[in-house]
Amino acid sequence: MSIQANITSLHVLDDLKAALAVFLEEGELALSEAEGEIRRAIDWLSRDCQTHWQNVIRKKQEEVTVCKSALFRKQITPSPNDQKASVVDEKKALQKAIMELEDADKRLKATKKWAIELERQYAIYKGAVQPFSASIDRDLPHAIARVTRMIRALDDYLRTPSPDLREALDVARESAAAPSMRRTGDDEGPPAKPTPGNEAKPTPGNEETRP
Repeated sequence: MSIQANITSLHVLDDLKAALAVFLEEGELALSEAEGEIRRAIDWLSRDCQTHWQNVIRKKQEEVTVCKSALFRKQITPSPNDQKASVVDEKKALQKAIMELEDADKRLKATKKWAIELERQYAIYKGAVQPFSASIDRDLPHAIARVTRMIRALDDYLRTPSPDLREALDVARESAAAPSMRRTGDDEGPPAKPTPGNEAKPTPGNEETRP
């Protein structure tokens, strides 16, 4: 399908070219920023976040081991009056360490789950944005180059008009000059020719003498 436009000024094409260039630049920037944000989020979930919770899990495992050892020592240590030593504090510390270990393990599993889900959503996003990305990479540069060629061709055409165009311009100039000539008094026209029988007759005494 061909599209025709009535272009009356080259400035219109210049403005169109500038607008396309701005849109191309902003489109490339938007795609680049979106791509960067998604990749940073995926890297954070897949690497930094998982590494963090793996370190927390190792630390909590060590704390659980320490708390178990403290509880065991307290249980086997005899008291001065041959009564069982209180192990309430040791049990609370062990229970707290176990709960923190379980929480860190849950967070690590959630991190892995969301990293996989984000990768899936990223693939969906890439498919959805593909037409726009193709326009930015191919269609808009092609359109800008085409408008540039149009501007150059029209500019060359106006600099070197064809004979038909030169003739049309001459006719237009003559038409524009005609009203000004009539206003100067040239519109009175030539004197009217005498009709037959109405010729001016010489008055008596003024006849031309013949030889």
